[in-house]
Amino acid sequence: MKTTYETLHARGFEIVGISLDDDKKDLLSLLAKEKIEWPQFYDPKGGEHRLAKQFSIEEIPVMWLLDKSGRLRDIDATENLTQKVEKLLAEN
Repeated sequence: MKTTYETLHARGFEIVGISLDDDKKDLLSLLAKEKIEWPQFYDPKGGEHRLAKQFSIEEIPVMWLLDKSGRLRDIDATENLTQKVEKLLAEN
């Protein structure tokens, strides 16, 4: 993910993290250690996070791809991420 983000962010690729951590310190520690720059939604409710419940996220990681119009295009983007993102970015 980091490599894809670093390579394609300038072309419009964005990642939004939804943290299910119970302790914000754990999240902040991971972000600093891994030098993760994309925005994170944190809720101290952990697995009961509002967005996790709204989208039925029960385990992580979950990676979805949305196109430029905000339409869900892939619900399992963990494999071949760079190629999938490049294809979506090339669409008009």
